[in-house]
Amino acid sequence: MLTVLFANGFSAFWKSLGMASRLCCLMLLAASVYCFFSSIRVMLRLHTLRTSSAAQHSATIQLSIAATRALVGNIRQVIDGAFCLFGFVVFLNLQSIANSIDNSKTPLGYFIVQNFIFDCSFAAIGFLVVLVLHLSQWFVGSRVNAFEKHLRAAA
Repeated sequence: MLTVLFANGFSAFWKSLGMASRLCCLMLLAASVYCFFSSIRVMLRLHTLRTSSAAQHSATIQLSIAATRALVGNIRQVIDGAFCLFGFVVFLNLQSIANSIDNSKTPLGYFIVQNFIFDCSFAAIGFLVVLVLHLSQWFVGSRVNAFEKHLRAAA
């Protein structure tokens, strides 16, 4: 899976990516940073709500929960957008799988297999990143749901 990356190093892997793939990688990095910082923000907000005094007005708590739900929804939308864009770029890359040197004596099948292995490595890394983002969003969403259930039970 990651043989291309580990055999040649990250710089060789980065240099062999096309412009669309590089932009997609930067977009995945930006989405990852946004999602993790937003997840940390949600978890800190939940911690603050748990440790706040019970005398705090329920309307204030409900507004805070609504804002937290909106933030979790934004995280979900960013992950969904990153997934769609990444899938588009992967299939865009598959169009160039048969690109080869014109005067080469190497069989075309060899180039196709090598390009396919490289594109699969790129896709595996990207989908792993999206999976980690999805799992973090799932964890944060489940914590928000658990906190809401706790509030309803206490009321």
